[in-house]
Amino acid sequence: MSYYDDLGVSSVASSDDIDKAYRALAQKLHPDRNPANKSQAELQFKRVQEAYEVLSDPHKRQAYDSIFASRKSTPEPPPAAPKNPIARPTSPKSTPPPAPPRAALQEKSKSLWSKPVVGVGIAATLLLVAAAATVASRPPTEVTPETVSQDEIEERAEHLKNQQKLAEIEEEERKRVIQIALATAKLKKVRTEGDRALALVNELNSELAAWDKEVVPLMNNDRGKYIAASEEGTRTFAARFEVKRPTSSDAAAAADRINLLLTPVSAELAKTSPTWEPDATLTEAILEEMNATEAMLRQAREPRQQIIALIEVGKRSGKPSDISLEDAIAQLKAKEQASLAAIESANQKKIAEKKAEQMAAAGVEAVNDIEKDTAASREAAQAEAENKKLLVKAGSGKTKALLSFFLMKGHLQADLTETAEKRPFSLARLEGRGCLDKTPEGQTRLLHCLCTSYEKERPTWKTTPYLSDLTDTQRQKLERMQDALIELGPALVELQLLDP
Repeated sequence: MSYYDDLGVSSVASSDDIDKAYRALAQKLHPDRNPANKSQAELQFKRVQEAYEVLSDPHKRQAYDSIFASRKSTPEPPPAAPKNPIARPTSPKSTPPPAPPRAALQEKSKSLWSKPVVGVGIAATLLLVAAAATVASRPPTEVTPETVSQDEIEERAEHLKNQQKLAEIEEEERKRVIQIALATAKLKKVRTEGDRALALVNELNSELAAWDKEVVPLMNNDRGKYIAASEEGTRTFAARFEVKRPTSSDAAAAADRINLLLTPVSAELAKTSPTWEPDATLTEAILEEMNATEAMLRQAREPRQQIIALIEVGKRSGKPSDISLEDAIAQLKAKEQASLAAIESANQKKIAEKKAEQMAAAGVEAVNDIEKDTAASREAAQAEAENKKLLVKAGSGKTKALLSFFLMKGHLQADLTETAEKRPFSLARLEGRGCLDKTPEGQTRLLHCLCTSYEKERPTWKTTPYLSDLTDTQRQKLERMQDALIELGPALVELQLLDP
């Protein structure tokens, strides 16, 4: 069955006729339109695709027509008289059975030559079997003055050679079609992952728009007054409202990175016969972008959902507040500051009273010793309080999110040496390499840690190790990371979030 038969057109059909026939068959035989007989539809659909791939290309069609025409026009062996007949004596006493009609044998031979064979060995074997069957059907005394001429042998050998060449061409074409199918499948898979990542970016944009539409107006509208009705609700809202959240610039940057990764994939899929297969590195990069976008989506969605839940709690609890949520937050902060001031004043008063009591009970020397002890105690208390603040700040989710790259365990360190087991970055090695110097050189060394090609386990920045190539957002984030490592480094080591 020829490719023309697969498309249902004649061998002289025009390119437009072939295109129309292919589109009609592709719609009819597509597996998605034949769910009841999907496997058979897939086989027919692939056959139609293979035929169209050859016949739509003028060069391939010309080569196919020449081979197909030579196969159809192969002449059957002519029944010519033998040049050197070999006669066998005939016995007058035997009555020979009727020999098979020569037309039937010729038809059998013609059928044999018209079919493609795998190799010369199989065709030669079939010829010997057919000849042996013919000789066996004759009586031993019959005279059969027939031999195969040399010209006929050469003609048959040439035919076998053409058949073998056709089989090789068809095998090469089959391999090429398989390669195209595999490349197309891999490209579509990568494209699907990229579309999923872009869909997450769209969700992130929708979430950011929902924040501006639903949360920001709560500061001064009537719905926000339900939150302001309780001090606990006001405090919770303030904490959620002030948390660090992704911006529309972050979403746009993520979309640009994903589209850049998908550019070669889209270009290859646009070709008629794609052959380039994307490697695992591209898929991993798209998955990294997808995971990063999912993290940003959670950072944007969770605070909004918690704030919306506060509104429902306030509605069930009672009446709304008489003041706006913005004023309630200002009053709460003033109250907290006053409370802290009162506590500090009470502490100072106790210290003064104790000092007066001690001065009254002891002499000047004792008073001096007490003053020294008091100053030392005060300094120790202040140092302890400051250390506690640093520990709380170092252990906060905001700090962990900002410094997640350095807190993540891996083999590579800041000085490009590798540890035997996975560990966070070492504070001493960061300082020793100059990554914490408040200079452009120090920032460049810190940026090199974030985007080095040697890092195989932590999610690196997709940029070059040059400050001039950073966006304003990336430059600001790099400065915040360096400031946090300088300020909170010892506390992070104490919390075992960083290596010493």
